Amino acid sequence: MKINEDWANGFFSAINEENILKRRESNTTEFKEIFDWKNKEFKSNIARTAAAFSNREGGVIIFGVADRPHIIVGIDDYDSVDDADISVWFNELFSPSIEFVRREFKIGDLIIGILQIFESKNKPIICIKDSAKTFDSDIYYRYSARSSKIKSGDLIYLLNEIKDNEKDNWLKFLSNITQVGIENIALLNSVTGELSSSNNTFLIDDAILSQIKILDKYSESHDGAPAVKIIGDVVDSAKVVEKTKNIFEEDIFEAFLTERSSAKGIDYISSICTMNSEMYPLYYFLNLDFVKPEERFKYVELIETRFKNRNRVLSRLSDDGKIHSKKSQYSLTSSGVGQERKNIHDKIISQEELVLESENDCKLVLETLFSLEKDDADIKYLKHQIFRIFESFYPFEKDLINFVFRWSLTYIDFIYYKEI
Repeated sequence: MKINEDWANGFFSAINEENILKRRESNTTEFKEIFDWKNKEFKSNIARTAAAFSNREGGVIIFGVADRPHIIVGIDDYDSVDDADISVWFNELFSPSIEFVRREFKIGDLIIGILQIFESKNKPIICIKDSAKTFDSDIYYRYSARSSKIKSGDLIYLLNEIKDNEKDNWLKFLSNITQVGIENIALLNSVTGELSSSNNTFLIDDAILSQIKILDKYSESHDGAPAVKIIGDVVDSAKVVEKTKNIFEEDIFEAFLTERSSAKGIDYISSICTMNSEMYPLYYFLNLDFVKPEERFKYVELIETRFKNRNRVLSRLSDDGKIHSKKSQYSLTSSGVGQERKNIHDKIISQEELVLESENDCKLVLETLFSLEKDDADIKYLKHQIFRIFESFYPFEKDLINFVFRWSLTYIDFIYYKEI
C-alpha cells in the first residue's frame, strides 16, 4: 500500500454531504480524532497500534477523523513533533524497530495526518518496556478494528511464516549461485558497507553506500548503458502491468450494489484476498470478467498474494455451504421479531419501498434477506433497497449490524450470481 495523493483521493472520496467518512476501521486502518503527543496514554496507544500493524501486514493511523460517526474534523498540531521523536518512543517500547512514514493531506480546508506503519521484515515486534497501554514481553497483533495481544494460533502462524520465508530465500539464493558459479559471487553487507568475494574484501565508503540503489527493472539497455543480466525466473517481473486501483471494503459494497465498477472484477477479488474474511460478494465480480463456473477456482488461484485470506476465498469456491446455512438463522414466525421479518419479507415480495428510519429497521431488513430465494424478488429492486441502507446508515454504530450487512450481501451474491 503506497500512501500518496492517489490513495488519499480514493480513500477520502467516501465523504458524504455531512462531512462523514463512510469507511470503517479495519485490520489496516485506525482513526484518531486528535494528535496529542504530550499525552503519555495517547503515545502508548499509538505505539501499541503501530506494533500490531507491523506484526501483521502494516497499516495506517489516520489523525483528524472522529469516532462514530467518522466525521472529518482535522488536526493542526501534526508537525508539533518530528519523526525522530516518534522513532525514539517506538524504540523505547519495542524491538526490533518499527518502520513508518508520515504524511499530511488537505481534505477541503482541513488537515489530516497519516502515520503509515510498514509490515516488519523482522517479526515479531516484541514489547520491551511497560507503559500506559503496553506490557513487557507482549506481542501485539491487528484483529479487524482492534490492536490486542496476539492469540496462540496467530503466533504459531507468524513463526511458521518466518521460517518458510527464510527457507524460500535461501533456496532462491543458492539456486542463483549455482547458475552464476560460486567463484563469481560477491556479497554486499548493506549495513557495514563490506563487499566480500572469495578473493577480496572491500569497504564501501558511507557516502557511496547511501547512494546505492537496488536494481528493480528488467532492461537490455537504457540510454546506451550496458545490458543487465538477471539470474532467475523473470517472466512475471518483466511484465508491464497496469497499476491496480486502491479498492477498499466500501468500494466493493458500492460496486456490487450499484453495478458501477471502476476496475476489473479480478481487482475487486484481489482486494478481498487482503481482507480479514472471505465473506464478500465474489460471483458478481467473477461474472464481470466473464469467468466460467468451472474456471473460477483456477482464476482466483492465480492471484499472487501473501495474504492467507486467499485460501479462504478458494475454500468458498470449493464449498459455499457456510453461506447457505445462514438461511435458517433468521426465521420468519408469527410472533415477535420473526413476525417483523415476515412483514418485511412480504413487502419485498411485493417490491414495496421499505421503511428505513433506524439502524434496527436496517438490521431486520438485512436479516430477512437470508430467507429469500432467487425467484422471490427482482435483483435491481433488491439492490436499490440495500443501497438505501448503505447510503443512509453505513457504517453502523453497532458492529453486529456491520457484520450482518456484509454477510447479507454475500448471501444475495450467492443466490443470484453463483449459477449463470
